[in-house]
Amino acid sequence: MLVVVIGLLIGVSILGFFKLHQDRQNIDQAANSSGQERIALIAKSLSNLLAGYDYTNMESLADSIVCSTGCADTQDYQSEWKNRR
Repeated sequence: MLVVVIGLLIGVSILGFFKLHQDRQNIDQAANSSGQERIALIAKSLSNLLAGYDYTNMESLADSIVCSTGCADTQDYQSEWKNRR
């Protein structure tokens, strides 16, 4: 009886390990493709803005990209940017 329980425990542990490894690879692939899609979308929108000489919206897009990576307050960032000019 004890041998059966130990065998089942080892078998389930091995299957769980392989399933976890497979899921981790799927998550990594999904994150990588999502990042590439976002970069392509940003590049397309930026090229359209550049072609239309829409500098105000380009600045707004740049602000939103910078602030999405850790800007505490948009107003602080904008005032700092204007002070550098």
